[in-house]
Amino acid sequence: MNEELLKDAIISEFAIVPDMIAIPTPTYEKYDNVQESGVRDLLIEVRSARRQEERIAILIAGILENRSVGISALLQYGRDKAKFANHALDRIRDTLIRDDGDDRLMEIAAEKLVRHLYSAQFPASRGSLLLFFAKYLAGWPEINGEIHRRLGRTRSMFVEQYRPAIEEFLKSPRIQSRDGPDLPLFRASLQSFPIE
Repeated sequence: MNEELLKDAIISEFAIVPDMIAIPTPTYEKYDNVQESGVRDLLIEVRSARRQEERIAILIAGILENRSVGISALLQYGRDKAKFANHALDRIRDTLIRDDGDDRLMEIAAEKLVRHLYSAQFPASRGSLLLFFAKYLAGWPEINGEIHRRLGRTRSMFVEQYRPAIEEFLKSPRIQSRDGPDLPLFRASLQSFPIE
């Protein structure tokens, strides 16, 4: 057995054929290196949320409000303790980490993400999912419309208990900035509809 012939045979067997070269995946280094206080604050807010639906909504809102801070927080957050949240985190990473810089496309992608996550969520938890999405994401018109559509198509008892609060959030949507002087008011508004 010739060792050189064996090496050449193995190398040629596993050689990359130009047609099979995969499209390069985007690099996230520029987002992963963001170390602003906003990233820390967003991570603290996410980690302090009791419900997995709320953690997901906060992360999506953080990405839509400030892409570099939100994506950096998403990458640093890693894995969640809840199964559905981990599924949602994977979908967020696949959908919302974009380099095109177009906020409109980002909002449309987030709207489709809301639709997917609603369908993927266990029916008994869909009410709290819509509540937290309305609470944090109603300020974006496309997402607000999607939450309205989801709310209009269901009469589930699991959603009905949250319907008045969801409708209130959808009627008076606001996009709150986490890095402005209104931060204490924003945090206070997060506690106005506690979930038992």
